[in-house]
Amino acid sequence: MFKRIISICMSAALVVSGLNFVPAAKPETVKADTVTNWNLVWSDEFDGNSLNTANWNYDIGGSDGGGWGNNELQWYSDRWDNVQVSGGTLKIIAKAENYSGCRYTSGRIRTNGKKNFKYGKMEARIRVIGGNQNGVWPAFWMMGESGSWPNCGELDIMEHANDRNYVEGTLHWNTGGEWAGYSEAQHGMWGSYCSGAYHWFDDNANNGITGWHTYGVEWNENTIVWYVDDHKYQTAYLTDNNAYAFRKNHYFLLNLALGSTATGYTGNKAPDWNFSSATMEVDYVRAYQAGTQYDDGYTTVPDNTTVNIGNWGVYAGSWAGGSLATKGSNNNDLSVKVKATNGQVGSWGTQITRGLGLTAGKKYKVKVGFNSSASGTMLYKIDGPEVQETFTANNGNNSRELEVTATGNDKLILELSGMPVNTVISNLSLNVTEVNQQTQPPQTEPQNNPSGFTNAANNDWTTSGKWGCYFGDWSGSASGAYSGSGNPYKVYVASTSGAQWIAQVRFEDSATAGHTYKVTANVSADKACSIGMKEDISNEGDAPAYTNIGANGTANLTGTYTVGSDKNAIRVMFEIGQGVPAGTTLTFNSIKIEDITQTQQPTQAPTEAPTSVQQGNGPIEVFGEVFSSNANNTITVVWGQNNEQIANGQKYNVYVDGVKKLSEVPCGAHDINGISGGKHIVKVTAVLNGIESSGVSGEVIVAGGQVATEAPTEKPTEAPTEKPTEKPTEKPTEAPTEAPTEKPTEAPTEKPTEAPTEAVKISSDLEINGFQMSTNTFTVNGKSFEGGIRTVYSVNNKVDGQNVQKFGIIYGLSGTTPESELVATSTDSSVIIGQASSAGQLDKLYSTALNNAKSYAMTLTMSSNKISQVKVAELNANYYVRAYAQLADGTYRYTPVKTFSVYGVADYLYQNIKMSNFAGHEYIYNNILKRVNSSYKEVDYDWGKILAKPSDFR
Repeated sequence: MFKRIISICMSAALVVSGLNFVPAAKPETVKADTVTNWNLVWSDEFDGNSLNTANWNYDIGGSDGGGWGNNELQWYSDRWDNVQVSGGTLKIIAKAENYSGCRYTSGRIRTNGKKNFKYGKMEARIRVIGGNQNGVWPAFWMMGESGSWPNCGELDIMEHANDRNYVEGTLHWNTGGEWAGYSEAQHGMWGSYCSGAYHWFDDNANNGITGWHTYGVEWNENTIVWYVDDHKYQTAYLTDNNAYAFRKNHYFLLNLALGSTATGYTGNKAPDWNFSSATMEVDYVRAYQAGTQYDDGYTTVPDNTTVNIGNWGVYAGSWAGGSLATKGSNNNDLSVKVKATNGQVGSWGTQITRGLGLTAGKKYKVKVGFNSSASGTMLYKIDGPEVQETFTANNGNNSRELEVTATGNDKLILELSGMPVNTVISNLSLNVTEVNQQTQPPQTEPQNNPSGFTNAANNDWTTSGKWGCYFGDWSGSASGAYSGSGNPYKVYVASTSGAQWIAQVRFEDSATAGHTYKVTANVSADKACSIGMKEDISNEGDAPAYTNIGANGTANLTGTYTVGSDKNAIRVMFEIGQGVPAGTTLTFNSIKIEDITQTQQPTQAPTEAPTSVQQGNGPIEVFGEVFSSNANNTITVVWGQNNEQIANGQKYNVYVDGVKKLSEVPCGAHDINGISGGKHIVKVTAVLNGIESSGVSGEVIVAGGQVATEAPTEKPTEAPTEKPTEKPTEKPTEAPTEAPTEKPTEAPTEKPTEAPTEAVKISSDLEINGFQMSTNTFTVNGKSFEGGIRTVYSVNNKVDGQNVQKFGIIYGLSGTTPESELVATSTDSSVIIGQASSAGQLDKLYSTALNNAKSYAMTLTMSSNKISQVKVAELNANYYVRAYAQLADGTYRYTPVKTFSVYGVADYLYQNIKMSNFAGHEYIYNNILKRVNSSYKEVDYDWGKILAKPSDFR
């Protein structure tokens, strides 16, 4: 749906682009795969009386003749007039009415950020009343969750235009690859629109588009098969080189568009003068996953999903090329077959797991037994203590044993990625025995202790004032000594095996329940090392944030932690076993703990004052909260809860500017509609036994205009007596690559909820080339920074035939910054505009499209001066970026907006060995990837990728 239609789609263009999608020669013989049963994993049956905003977002906006990248005519709204749920169906209604400067209104909804899927059977049952009128364009489709269009991948399941007696299915992607800049020549497209392999309706039998039909695709990593009702009519074959866009998560969209005389998909036809309405009616949207039943009786495990059989879990991660299948229903008859593997031991793509239920602090021997039908290499691990071994499994019976000190959250894992395809693992057994431990006396004399240090106990905490240190003997051994009881506090690491948490330092002090504290620790080291810091009482499940300290260097370790509502202390933990070499002396010069709990009162008094938190029978404080605005006049609130909170059965209240908007709702994601544009304070509190917690607050900038303070006196309870005939199937949420250069001839009767600050003109003389990860220390405005995202872009000597006065980069935050504000004249506080200077000029031309250009780079830094201390939410957030140039006549030109996340760039660079040295490779793993995803697996650095080979020289 989000496409710029080219006039001719030739097969030769596909060959030149290096694509290998081939239509099935005889659609009636298509066989998608060996699936004989599907498991329903999600659906919306539209049984209520309003749209379920836990599943769907609204798209809002439009332009009369220039909308949504296809010159469409409609304004999309979230009004009942355009999007209704009643009588067991969803109705998206396109109407002829003057609204927000457009002659027509309609609706478009999508599940991005809420529901997304990779592979399976995706279908919807739809009819379009009035769908055979000129200009009417309904669509049911999917878009990739990551990347800008078309790099994200677009899968059109059903599209229809005008009075055609057929529907179409099409794919769109960027032929240059996932990270390529976009140009019309790189728009890859395959399917009905190109090949003519569409399915024809029999209008006399089933009323064509106006009758009920089931439209869907069956999608796996190799093929996508389209069907209407029971008829499969088209197949695309995917390959590793060109299917990057269709081997990742996608979300659903439903919309009803109205084309104009410049809309290619509708054949440049607009609605006739007498058009009044059309309605796209949807009975359901459903997603199924395998359920893939093979002839041998094994059922494939869905990607990235754990299937539990008896006490065992079976997991296959598609990201590592793994696939497993199971047979049996309990511990005794379970067998697991390796269906696919990348052959790399420890890549965690195929796992058999089991929770152990051990008592924290006790030592156990954990023995696993199994039968293997083939020999190969496995990895056996106890997750929690992080103890593991790689071993050779025999063809026949096998057993392995690990000795561990339990954490209380221990899990057994057999990792199978090194086993041959079709290996069967069966007869699984588990034996756990507790090891009787004797308290070991302190070591009498660690070797080479510095003068003035006292030996620390082994396998126990040695406390001194508020400080303490610990040296364990599990998973190897560690020993050390300490000096002092206040500031400074010193620790000497005599020996360590390098295991995580085998050596630790802690500082504990009293704290107020529910309050938030900023912790700053100043630490020195006489050897280069890496130290992890976290809070261990209320946030014991969090991963530590690691900081590198150079030899004879000093660093400030910082963190922000919220104390639980049932706690009265804060304990700061320093993990020194993994990254501190033996013989290192650490000096904790100072530690500062500041109470930064927000004391500012809401701008409006709450309608109901929260009850103070009580100990014992009160709720556990909210955590993991995210406040955002993903649609105009809407606030989205998300928070998490742990097992204890679930067991409590506690509920939650949500306040906006002190006014309670949601009362005692369950944990999860909630949309609050009808919020005026601007800055708002949002607070979430926990409620249990009539007691309300102090809550957590955050600031949200909401897009959209002012909203009336009173809701309409009546809301329609039934659909209109005359149902609109159809709703548009619109295009992706990304902004079009070119905005219209002329404004509508008629001024809008109502101002749009968000007017762009200037008209955006795209020029092909500018280009975003890609992203790099900086690990260096650099200075900006006198402040030192370490690490950041570097955007590389190119600018021609002349842009659109004019000399360039100045140019640079514009950054924004997805979900906060409207794309219309990504202009060089923006005054939006969330927009960052950086002008280029000679310091950012590169000696290498990175552009692939410009003939006479210079390349520049600009680095984006975030809230902290070190990327190792940037919050995980910032690393995972999506950012906007575009390049701009101001011309001699004062006007501006831009590149299309690109979207990226720090984690996404780091993941790509790391997996593809793109960092220029080993230190940088390790840097992004420790400071970004592992912090965002604690289960992220290490990748060996491939020195050959940066090697000058003898054959390169004469």
